[in-house]
Amino acid sequence: MLRAGVPLGAWMAEAGARRRGAAPRPLVLLRVDDYPHWSVGIDRFWAFHERLSGHRVSYLLAVTPFLAKDPAVADSEPRPLVADEWSRLAESVARGELEIALHGITHRTRGGRLASEFDGMPVQEARQGLAQGWGALAARGCRPIAFVPPFNRFPPSLWHALPSECGVLCLGPESLRDVPPLPTPAWSDDRCVVMSLPPFYGRARTILAALRRGRWLERAGVVLPITLHWTWEMDDPSAADELIATLAPFVVRWTAANQRESGRLSDDQ
Repeated sequence: MLRAGVPLGAWMAEAGARRRGAAPRPLVLLRVDDYPHWSVGIDRFWAFHERLSGHRVSYLLAVTPFLAKDPAVADSEPRPLVADEWSRLAESVARGELEIALHGITHRTRGGRLASEFDGMPVQEARQGLAQGWGALAARGCRPIAFVPPFNRFPPSLWHALPSECGVLCLGPESLRDVPPLPTPAWSDDRCVVMSLPPFYGRARTILAALRRGRWLERAGVVLPITLHWTWEMDDPSAADELIATLAPFVVRWTAANQRESGRLSDDQ
């Protein structure tokens, strides 16, 4: 359905708004994937971050603690750790500029037909690896609040392997192989599940066009989980700038997504 252009994300936003009822304004949960990156220098990320912080837009950054040199290769070696990548990130977290999600352990695929770090992984191995990754980020001053599976693939059979501190599970288009479309916020075992789908998952210019076409930022009660990949925006920075400026009045911190109160998100955080 997604390959055919069906806007499942728009359908889910409508369904969620009907379920919650009217709210004072639309709310945006902004997620940015892939820190650090295996092939792009970290200075390019900080240039992207400055666009967000310049508009005081807080976002959830998906961070991989033991990143592989080439995540597409099942036996890829680990990428060397760079101290400055973590100290600077910790400083941004401390300033409240962003929040952290654990983005897998190595981001390395296990091989097979579908790219996934976790498909076929035994529960105990997943639990140990996730705990190690969670603890590594916390030790670097980047304590996570959420989990974003690499390649958006995380079998429901492993959901209970997540650390108890993980309040939010983020899913994406590839997750539809494992679970049905879920309006935001959905709840499973006292954990908030946020599924981001096209037209709100993709490149900034496409997302911006969808927002305007559907007049989504004029709709009370709507929650929009929007996902960007900072490396996708390097060839069109003006689109990212325009999208960020457009979203700025509506973005809420992800800690708000984990406040369960009659199924509502709060915009006072």
